[in-house]
Amino acid sequence: MKPATEFDGVAIVSPFAWDGPWQTPHYVARQLATRVPVVFAEKPATWSPGDPDFALAKWRRRAPTAVPPAAVSVVWPRGAPFSRFRPLRELTLRGFGAKLGAELDRREISRPLGWVSYFAGCLAHLERTRVRTFVYHCLDAFDAPEELELARRAAAVLAVSPELVAKHARSNPNTFHAPNGVDARAFAGPPAPPSPVRARPAGRRIGFVGILSRHIDFVLLEKIAGAFADDQLVIGGPVLRGASAPIGEQKAALARLRRMTNVQLLGFVEPALVPALIQSFAVGIIPFVPNDFNAGRDPIKFYHYLAHGKPVVTSPVAVAREHARLCQIAETHPGFVAGIERALSEDDDAVARERIALARCHTWEALVPQAVHAIETAGIVLRRAT
Repeated sequence: MKPATEFDGVAIVSPFAWDGPWQTPHYVARQLATRVPVVFAEKPATWSPGDPDFALAKWRRRAPTAVPPAAVSVVWPRGAPFSRFRPLRELTLRGFGAKLGAELDRREISRPLGWVSYFAGCLAHLERTRVRTFVYHCLDAFDAPEELELARRAAAVLAVSPELVAKHARSNPNTFHAPNGVDARAFAGPPAPPSPVRARPAGRRIGFVGILSRHIDFVLLEKIAGAFADDQLVIGGPVLRGASAPIGEQKAALARLRRMTNVQLLGFVEPALVPALIQSFAVGIIPFVPNDFNAGRDPIKFYHYLAHGKPVVTSPVAVAREHARLCQIAETHPGFVAGIERALSEDDDAVARERIALARCHTWEALVPQAVHAIETAGIVLRRAT
């Protein structure tokens, strides 16, 4: 074990907005805040119509609408207009560092530990802050040189799947497995009623909850809706824009899905409503496009479905292969449809209880302390000054 260095707070640098669909950094922030104060710094919104990730609505936003826990504060630095030009990009980066620094001062955090998830330009953002030591929390498989450099420079790397651990351990010996999980509150009380987002239609509900990006197989979703025309395909989540948006045949399939009468595209679902929505599903699905990015993922939705005992049909991902007894894994479109058919006819309370038991072992309340213990072996200690 390396000599310990103590940090009295955490600065999470996140590609995700606080009041967007909840991702791993949101859950980690809430759990780390039980130990030390946490500042959650959103990536500045792009303010350039020529940029594929242009987001004027986010740039105009004055404050997150979702109120964080008391020990978490959120900063949302604004980007400068036309930041594709170097002087304006530098202005944006300096503004990011200044706003984060001001919040660290306000929270009396003198030795911040950075906790970073990759996005293009994240190293430049970090270099404009006073964060000198950081953990790289690797959530997905990327092929960008900057991401490899981020992992190399990190004091420790936490990766959500064994595949990603193997990748980054080659350049950083302090690489640890930190799988995703589910909020323990999903197990509190009786099962939730159906989601109030929309009235529950007739027929069984085949459901998906997640971000709708180019990594989702909309062609497969169209085939599912056609194969189960007497049931409802419920899709909860925002459609991403810009470089992450569906393209080509996937974009065309999404357009056709919008016109199908047994398909509900709910858009963004408030995090507090997600458990109720999943509770209304007869089966939960994970329809990923087969690519290297998806192969290394550890989808949070897998644990969400299991927490409610729901049958799961999924494209091949590591966590599904590890727990193949509790789900249906499909490598082809016909295999996926057949898996849903089997899942809809499942009548095994014992398997449902096994799913819930596994999810109980994957709560953020248990996983984040394990991750904190792992980075302690790399000499990183979180302790609030007294």
